[in-house]
Amino acid sequence: MKRLLGVITLILFASILFAQPPISEQQAQAELEKLGVDEELMRKKLLERGIDIDNIDQTDPGRILEVQKAVEEVLAEIEAEKIRDEQSLPPPTTPNPEPKVEQVLVDSTEAAIQEIKSTDIEEDVAEQLIEEFQSTLSPSTIYGQQIFRDKSIKLFRQSEDIKPPDSYVLGVGDIIAVSIWGLSEEGAVLEINKSGFIKPYQMPRIYLKGLSLGKAKDLLRKRYSRYYNFRPSEFELTINYSRTITVNIVGEVTNYGAFTIPAINTAFNALVAAGGPSDIGSVRNIQLIRAGQQPKRIDVYEYLLDPQVQNEFYLQENDYINVPLAERLVTITGAVKRAYTFELTKGEELKKLIEFAGGFKDNAYKGKLQITRIINDEENIIDVDFRTLENSSADFQLFSSDVIKVEGIAKPYQNYVDIAGAVEFPGRFELTNGMKINSLLGKAILEEEARKDVAFIQRTNIDGTARIERVDLAGILADINSVANITLRPRDKLLIYTQKDFVNSAIFKVEGAVRNAISLPFSVGKEIQIDDAILLAGGLQPDAAGFGYISRLNPNNKKERETIRVDIQAILDNPDAPENLVLKPFDVLKIYSIESYTDDATFRIDGSVRNPAEYAFAENTSLKDIISMSGGLRADATSFGYIQRVDPNNTKQRKIIRVDIKKAFEDPTSIENVILEPFDKLNIYSKELFTDDSTIKITGSVRSPGEFQYAENFTIKDILTMAGGLKMEASQNRIEVFRTIFKDDQPTETIIATLEVDEDFNVVSSGGDFDLMPFDLVVVRKLPEFELQNIVTIEGEVKYPGPYPLMDNNERLLNIVERAGGITQEAFLKGATLYRTQDNIGYIVIELDDVLKDKKNRSNFILKEGDIIEIPKQRDLVTIQGETKVNELYPEKITQGGRINVAYRKRKNAKWYVDHYAAGVGDNGQKKRITVEHPNGEIERTKNFIFFKSYPSVREGSIVSVGVKPPKKEKESRSGEPKEKVDWGRSLADGLAQATAVLSLILLVQQINK
Repeated sequence: MKRLLGVITLILFASILFAQPPISEQQAQAELEKLGVDEELMRKKLLERGIDIDNIDQTDPGRILEVQKAVEEVLAEIEAEKIRDEQSLPPPTTPNPEPKVEQVLVDSTEAAIQEIKSTDIEEDVAEQLIEEFQSTLSPSTIYGQQIFRDKSIKLFRQSEDIKPPDSYVLGVGDIIAVSIWGLSEEGAVLEINKSGFIKPYQMPRIYLKGLSLGKAKDLLRKRYSRYYNFRPSEFELTINYSRTITVNIVGEVTNYGAFTIPAINTAFNALVAAGGPSDIGSVRNIQLIRAGQQPKRIDVYEYLLDPQVQNEFYLQENDYINVPLAERLVTITGAVKRAYTFELTKGEELKKLIEFAGGFKDNAYKGKLQITRIINDEENIIDVDFRTLENSSADFQLFSSDVIKVEGIAKPYQNYVDIAGAVEFPGRFELTNGMKINSLLGKAILEEEARKDVAFIQRTNIDGTARIERVDLAGILADINSVANITLRPRDKLLIYTQKDFVNSAIFKVEGAVRNAISLPFSVGKEIQIDDAILLAGGLQPDAAGFGYISRLNPNNKKERETIRVDIQAILDNPDAPENLVLKPFDVLKIYSIESYTDDATFRIDGSVRNPAEYAFAENTSLKDIISMSGGLRADATSFGYIQRVDPNNTKQRKIIRVDIKKAFEDPTSIENVILEPFDKLNIYSKELFTDDSTIKITGSVRSPGEFQYAENFTIKDILTMAGGLKMEASQNRIEVFRTIFKDDQPTETIIATLEVDEDFNVVSSGGDFDLMPFDLVVVRKLPEFELQNIVTIEGEVKYPGPYPLMDNNERLLNIVERAGGITQEAFLKGATLYRTQDNIGYIVIELDDVLKDKKNRSNFILKEGDIIEIPKQRDLVTIQGETKVNELYPEKITQGGRINVAYRKRKNAKWYVDHYAAGVGDNGQKKRITVEHPNGEIERTKNFIFFKSYPSVREGSIVSVGVKPPKKEKESRSGEPKEKVDWGRSLADGLAQATAVLSLILLVQQINK
C-alpha cells in the first residue's frame, strides 16, 4: 500500500500543477505500468535528487515546482535508458507497433466484456459442484466407467480424509508430524520449505523433497536417533497437511479442465473430479503426462483387479491426465456373470473377454457362442464353439463393435425318476436305460410299515398333462418278471404308502405342575384314568395345587372344547372316587401350581454393606438378620439407616422408618431391630456422603503441578515432594500459601503466607515445616528474569553461518547478520527469507537489502527462539512457467515441459517476459492470472482496473507463472434463477466514462514528459 500511496502522491502533484482532476491509485499505477515506468526506479531517482514523495508540503508552491522539474528530468532519464536497452536487443521478427490510445480503449473494452462473461469456479465450492455434477451423470456404458460415477472412488479434499501410503512422494508445502515416545518424547510439526528441506529444532536441516513417505520415515528415524533415545517402534511419521497441486485433465472426459486438489489424491481420485471417461472415453489407455518423463499408462481394469495399483500414480504440480478415445469396444450378453461392454487392448481376445465378464454362468451353453459383426456394411453372425477353443492354445480375434451372445440352457434335465413315501431314501434317481420299478425300489429301500398291496405311479404325458396308474407292489416283489414290473419313463414318480397313512391317530396330554409333561398316543380299547395319567407324568410337583382342569374336544364339533374341573387331591386319596375320570382322545389335563396364585415377595438391602442384594421374603426376618445375610457393615457405614416400606394394598403409598443400627446389634430385642415386611428396602449410608472432599492445590515452577487429597499433618515438604520437586527456575524463597478462612455467619477471607525452603524442602522461616489446611493453594514462583538461551540460525551467504544465541529479548535481524560477519559478495539479498517456528508461523517476507541500508526499516524484525534466516547465492535468472506458447519457440529439451529460464532484465514487468521470451499467453491461459513469486516468498498478482491490467514487477530470481483459464459456466442467482442479462449499453457507457478519465491521465503524463 505504501508504494501505491507514493504513486498517488506523485500524480496528485501533477494534477495540482496542471489543474487536472485527481484519479485513483489503481489508475495511476496502471498508467505508469503502460508507460514502462517502474515505480521503485522513479522513487529511487527522485530520492537521489533529494525528493521524498511521501513527505512533501503540498501547500508550498515553490516546492511543488521543484517536484515538477524533478519529475520531468526523471521521466526523460528513464526514457533514454529504455531506448538504449531496446537498441541493444536483437530486432523483433514481427513488428509490434504501439497502438493508438483510441485502439487501446476499444481493445480493452472488448477484453473487459469477455472477462465479464467468463466465470471463475471458486475453490471453496469445488467439492459441492463435483458432487452435484456426479449426480447428473448418466449410467456408465463401458465397464470401468462406473467407479467414477457411482462414488466408488472419492476425491479427497482434505489430508485428514486419508492416510497416505509409504509410496506417497513428498513435496514442497507438505506438513509432516514427527512423534517420539518412550524414554524420549518429542512432537514436532514441520513444513517442507521451497528448497525441499525441513528444519527440526536444534538439528541440521533435512532434505525430503522427492522422497517417498516410507523412505522419509527411515531417514528421519536415523537422524532423530542421534539426538533422542527411542526404539524403532516408538517413532511415527504422519502427514498433517498435504500440499495442493493443479492437475489438468483433458481428452474424452465429461468435465475437462484444471483442478486444484491435495497431492494425496492419485490419478484415479483426480479423474472423479472430471466425472471419469465419457461414454466414448478409454478406460484402458489413460495417459499420465509429466514434464521430462515418458507418459504412464493407466488401466482401470488393473485397478479393479488390484486397487494397490493406484499408489503408482501419485500426481505432481501441472501433471496432465489425457483420456483418449476408446479404440476396441466389444459387448457380451447372455449367460455370463458380468454382461457389459468392455474395452480390449492389444493381445486381448475372446478368452480374455470371458475372463473380464467374470466367466460363464452354470447354465451357459459353450458349444455355440454367437458373434454379431459388421463386415462390409452388413451385419453377419459367426458361431464359435468355445469348448473346443478353451482346450487349445488358439484364441478367437475380436473386432470393435462385436456383440457376443452366450445362450443359456433353458430346457431342464429330464433323465430322472422320483420316489416318495415309505422308503428310506426318497427323492430323485438317475433313469438308466430299461430301468424298471424293482430297480428303483432296490435303490430307495422300502420301509417295514410300507403297504405292499397298494401304490401309484404318477406319469407325465407328452402334452404336459399327468395321469395316475395303480401299481401291484406285492406282485413285483414276488416276481420281478411280473407284468406289473413296468419299465419307467422320464419324470415318473412312484408313491408308496404306510398303514398309518390310513388311520387317524389320537393323543392325550398332561402338563403343568407335574414332574414330566407328557404327550402320549391314545390306546383304543384301553382306559386311562386321571391317576394313571399323573403317574405316567412322574407324579405331582411339591407345589402342585389340589385341583386341575381337563380340556376336552367336542366330538360333534371339532372346533369346540369343554373344560372340566377335577379334584386332584380327592382322586389321589381314593382312586375309586367318581372324580377319577377316564380320559378321552385329545384330552389335555393341566394341573396348576400354588405359585400361580401367590405374589413373589422380596426385601432388599443397599448401601454400606459388603454384599448389597435382594432376598426372597422370609417370615420373622429382622434388621440384624438381613445385615448379617449381606456380609455385615462396611467400615464407612453410619450407625443409622432407613427402611422404605410400601403399603401392599396401595403401592403408591410409602413410609420411611429411621432405625438405630448400633442399638439393634447391641440389643436384638429392642424396637430398633425391626421385623421386615414384604418389599421393604433398607439403605445404610456411608460416612463419606456427609463429608466434603478436601484437596490442596500446587502450581507454578514444580515438575508435576496438580491437586492432592488432603490428609492430616500434610506439610509443605510433603506437597513439594509429591509434585516432583522444584524446577530449575523455581525461587526457593518465594513459595506462597493462599488459605481461605471459614467462620460461622461471616464472609470468608483469604490470607497469604510467604515461605522459604532449603534444598531438602524444609521451611527455613518456621523451623522445619509448615502444616497445610484443606483447600490451601501453594504457588512456587519463578526466579526473576530467568530464561535459558534462545537460539536462532543464520544460513547461506554470511561469513560465519550457524546458530547464534540471542543476547537480549529485543535483538533484531541486522544484529545477527553483523554478528555472523556480514554478507558475502555472492549474497542475493532480495531472496533472503526468515522462517519462524514459534506458533507455527512459517515464512515471513523480509527485505534484507533495505535492512542493511537502514536499520530502522520495518523488515528489521525482532528475532524469536528458533528463527531461521537463509541468505541464498546470487540469482540472475527469471523462470517462466505455466500456460504460455514457449513450445512454439524452443525445443522440448530447453522448455522442460513448458518451463524456461531466461536472463533478468531491469524494469520489465511479468507480461513483458511472457511476450518476449515465451511467445505470449497460451490458448488455455489467461492474462489476469499472471503471477510473480519473488525469491523472498512474496507473491504479486495481476490487478485489474476497468479495462486495464497492472502486471507484477519482476526481480532477479523471480518465477513468472501464467494460470489456466477456468471452464465457463452460466451464472445463476442465489435463488437458482438465471441471472438477469447484462445491460451492455449502460456498462459500455460507464466504461467509456472511466476511459475518459484514464485518457486524461495519459495526456497529463505526456505533458509532463514534454
